[in-house]
Amino acid sequence: MSSWTRFALIAALLAPALLPAVARADLPADRRAQLVLKALSYNRSIKARATGEVPFAVLSNGSSCHDAVAALQSSARKSTVAGLPVKVVELVYAGSAATEKALADSRALAVFVCPELGAQVPQIVALTRKLDLMSFSGVEEHIRQGIALGVVERGSRAAILTNMKAIAEEGVDLDSALMRFAGTMR
Repeated sequence: MSSWTRFALIAALLAPALLPAVARADLPADRRAQLVLKALSYNRSIKARATGEVPFAVLSNGSSCHDAVAALQSSARKSTVAGLPVKVVELVYAGSAATEKALADSRALAVFVCPELGAQVPQIVALTRKLDLMSFSGVEEHIRQGIALGVVERGSRAAILTNMKAIAEEGVDLDSALMRFAGTMR
C-alpha cells in the first residue's frame, strides 16, 4: 500500500472525529427541538415573564437552519411551557443593533442559536445577557463560548449541556431537577 493510500485511509477514518459539529451527522432536528422545549420548561421565571404565550426566537443567517425552525414549530404545536403555548419565530442575525431590536420586538424569552452563527456567538451572548434571554444551541463549542444550554449528540445519545455561569448571567431561574440529567460545561 502506498503512503498516499495509507494517508487517505487514515484521513477517512479520522475525519468524523475532526470535523466541526456543524459538518458532521447530528442529532435529528425533531429530537433536538423536543429536548430544547423540555429544557425551557425548567426555567421557573417563564410563567412570570410570559403574557399568554412563550415567544421563542431562532436566530439564523437566513439561508439555513430551516429544519430547526420547522422542528421547533412542530414541537411547539404539541407542547406547552409553564402551561402556555410556545410561539417560534425565525430571526435573521443582522449585526448586534438590528438583532437586538428584532429580539426585543419579538418579545422572545429564549433564543436558539443556529450552528452557522459560530463567529457571531460573542455578540449574541452579549445580547442574551442584556435582554435576559435564555440561550440554546446544538453546538457544543457555542456552550463553551457562553450560550446557556446545549442539546447535542454525545456518541449515539442526546445530551443536555449547561453553562452555569451563562445561566446565571442570563437571569435564568433554572429548576435544579434539570441537573439530574444534564451535564455541566466547564
